Amino acid sequence: MDNTVFAGITGRIRSMETKLLGMPKLESLSDASDFEGCIEMLKGTRYDKYINMPSYDEGLKIAVQDLYKEMHKMSPAREVVDIMAVKYDAHNIKCLIKGRLSDLNVENILIDAGTIPVPDLMRIKDEKNFKGIPNILARRMRESVKVYKKTHISNDIDVNIDRGTFEYMMEISKKSGMKYLTEYTSLIIDVTNIMSFIRLKAVGDELATFEKMFIQGGNIGYDIFSPFFGQSLDKFASKIFYTGYYKWANAISEYMKANDIGYLEKFRDDYIMDFIKKARYVSLGPQIVIAYIAAVENEIRMLRIILTGKKNNVKPESIKKRLRDVYV
Repeated sequence: MDNTVFAGITGRIRSMETKLLGMPKLESLSDASDFEGCIEMLKGTRYDKYINMPSYDEGLKIAVQDLYKEMHKMSPAREVVDIMAVKYDAHNIKCLIKGRLSDLNVENILIDAGTIPVPDLMRIKDEKNFKGIPNILARRMRESVKVYKKTHISNDIDVNIDRGTFEYMMEISKKSGMKYLTEYTSLIIDVTNIMSFIRLKAVGDELATFEKMFIQGGNIGYDIFSPFFGQSLDKFASKIFYTGYYKWANAISEYMKANDIGYLEKFRDDYIMDFIKKARYVSLGPQIVIAYIAAVENEIRMLRIILTGKKNNVKPESIKKRLRDVYV
């Protein structure tokens, strides 16, 4: 696809970027005297109307939904927004399948920001048909229910839907003809596989479990992981140093010292943001749209952390430790 199709949206997004909350603002919010003070400081920002709803958590969910509605209207290529929206499909599908199997109403926790409108997914729950659902996801949904009925392990649903989600992302990126979308998808797959590998080793799980969870389509093959599953994590760190993910070697070493998975989760999020930040130096292209979506999503996530912390009287220093890097 010719990047000139993004000429119109680029100027609008660059203008919108100036209204993003930077790290100084987020840290100031963390330092607010209390929850009410934090709310007061957000007056005049794009979040004013959302955080003043009866539930700020529900308000921030609506902010995410509004973001995707806006970006779908603005973007000259739907695939650029869809590649980011697929994660909400995954969340919604998991909730609906588990809700149906447990006879629970999960409608209030669904997020209508995916590629599949929530009303369409709700019809699946009620009518048990897959009309309008991408074939990859429909197949994984059927498999999830089938496997769960055999094992009664809810994580099997998550594993199946996650694999389907990444297959769907890769399908979207390849059909789009945009190299950046494929690069972004491969990065997310690789980072997901690295985190799964480390988490499973930490709890002493078996290689067979990792094999079941491993997602194809990344730049790091299964053969990079499998020989090190029964060895110490520092040996895996030495191996990954010689891949494009060399920065993870030091992060893994720091994780081993602290034995804190939260440290690695923060590193993962910041690592992805570093990749996305390259869009600041691009004049035209899908990178700019993806970067803006990621920036706002990250901002909303940080606001939820701050507001929840303030609501529960968490110390500012503790809140700041949980903040991720930001786009601006």
